[in-house]
Amino acid sequence: MKKLIWVLAALGLLVSLAVAPAQSAQPAGGDSIVIGVSHFNVGANNYTTTYTEAMYRHLEAQYPDVRLVMLDAQGDAVRQLDQIGDLIQQNVDVTIVWPVSSTGIIPGLVSLQDAGIPVINTNSGVDQSGADLIMAFSGPSDFQQGFQAGEAMIAALGGSGKVVELSGMAGYDTAIQRSAGFAEAIKGSDIEVLESQPTDWSTDRAQTIMATYIIKYGDEIDGIYCADDGIALGVMNALDAVGQNDGRYPITSCTLFASGYDAIKANKQYASVLQSPILDAELALDLAVKVAKGETIEYDNRIKTFIVDQDSVDEFERPTW
Repeated sequence: MKKLIWVLAALGLLVSLAVAPAQSAQPAGGDSIVIGVSHFNVGANNYTTTYTEAMYRHLEAQYPDVRLVMLDAQGDAVRQLDQIGDLIQQNVDVTIVWPVSSTGIIPGLVSLQDAGIPVINTNSGVDQSGADLIMAFSGPSDFQQGFQAGEAMIAALGGSGKVVELSGMAGYDTAIQRSAGFAEAIKGSDIEVLESQPTDWSTDRAQTIMATYIIKYGDEIDGIYCADDGIALGVMNALDAVGQNDGRYPITSCTLFASGYDAIKANKQYASVLQSPILDAELALDLAVKVAKGETIEYDNRIKTFIVDQDSVDEFERPTW
């Protein structure tokens, strides 16, 4: 039955929390709309790559008269600010911003506001100090995903045990929120986090960190929490190296990838949280076009997320990313 999730989500199964009028943004130079995209990192992982491809497919299918100017910060907050300056110089009508740093992006948002260019904040949020500098947020709730992964860990461990955490990138809002959500979920349980280290979303770095955890904590480890399935893959590579990738450690994660889906099916990963990069990208572009046309949009727009575990995995489609 849950195989209907993608269809339902595509038909508008979104959570909307507040409403704000869209600023009018008249097309720059002629009748065509120009949307700027300040991308966090196109090639960071399967999610960001699929997001990018989905946005271009959606553009071609739904908005043939809209032009997209996408600049890739490659995970560099300073580069992102420079590229926002480039988008301002190109006089784009609206800018979609996927921030490298929730705080570091603020000067860029100020510059966009001063230039009269509305901003759609996609996927990873900006610091609260920049909340009034964006027209809307679109994407998943990373706090909720972390919370759901924490709920799955409680179920896996029966509410008691010691876990290690492999987080995302220090200072990156997605990583901060997923860590905070997990901590909130386990707060009332007897689960203790032995240590948490950032992986910079790198599978290889996750493998290295997990190898050090194995040496440092050994049999003290009861479970492992990962900020996404790319990190979980690195964890399992480390467990493979010592002959322990057999499901003895419940692994819970966020952002279900195909690799995570397969690991759950094989009982090597306990659970992950499903979000769609396709819906994520399409929603951001839809909102940007509406703002460019002067339409009213909601301020907070969320895509649904779902816990996928060993009991429910067959009820979900295998991700394409």
